[in-house]
Amino acid sequence: MQRRGLSLRATQDVVQSVKEGDATWVHRVNTGLAGFKAPDSKTKPLVKAPKVGKPVCKPVVGPPA
Repeated sequence: MQRRGLSLRATQDVVQSVKEGDATWVHRVNTGLAGFKAPDSKTKPLVKAPKVGKPVCKPVVGPPA
């Protein structure tokens, strides 16, 4: 990083910040804070997927063209 014009102190600050960031990320993963979160609402209906082989909407019946 010194080739980019950063001083030794600035380089050390960057390295320390990266180490602290990594430690924070590892802590989040280990404590389960970044894990799956269940839905908040138990009364909200789930999204239903259409069944295979059945039309999603009714066909439009109109006068012959």
